[in-house]
Amino acid sequence: MIKKIIFSFLLVLGLTQMVIAQSQTVKGTITEAETKMPLPGVTVMEKGTSNGTSTDFDGNFSLEVGEDATLVFSMIGYVTQEIPVTSDDVNVEMATDTEALDEVVVTALGIKRESKALSYASQTLGSEEVTKGKNVNFAQGLNGKVAGVQIRQGTAGAGSSTKIQLRGAKNITSSNQPLF
Repeated sequence: MIKKIIFSFLLVLGLTQMVIAQSQTVKGTITEAETKMPLPGVTVMEKGTSNGTSTDFDGNFSLEVGEDATLVFSMIGYVTQEIPVTSDDVNVEMATDTEALDEVVVTALGIKRESKALSYASQTLGSEEVTKGKNVNFAQGLNGKVAGVQIRQGTAGAGSSTKIQLRGAKNITSSNQPLF
């Protein structure tokens, strides 16, 4: 009986060591292909699992993966890459995906829709139109270019705050200041 208990204990201990030996820590850096600059916020996932992480400010990541793992690197605006793990150091260069970016309108409650799918009119304002005039700040660049938005410079002069009002005063406190 004692031999069976000892044998079972050694068997469980041996299997545990095999499971621990099958995982490895993979480290690396993710950069952009054209500029060679590090990419923060890239999602790094082990394919077929929920095991993952994201890169830090310097584009570095560290992830413990199983044996024969494949890493999936993804970020909005970049081509998703799947790379099999062959060593403990994986460095990736991600190329921009110009076809993946499409015009999206964020509506109330964070619901995203394509501009064609909206049942109401939406206005688009490009960066060229905002920077056309020599304005003190970004909000002044929107003045007169967006329907239903009133932008007024503060009374203290050039360094004062800008007041933005959307669609007139329609609430009790008369505070229609946008959050951005």
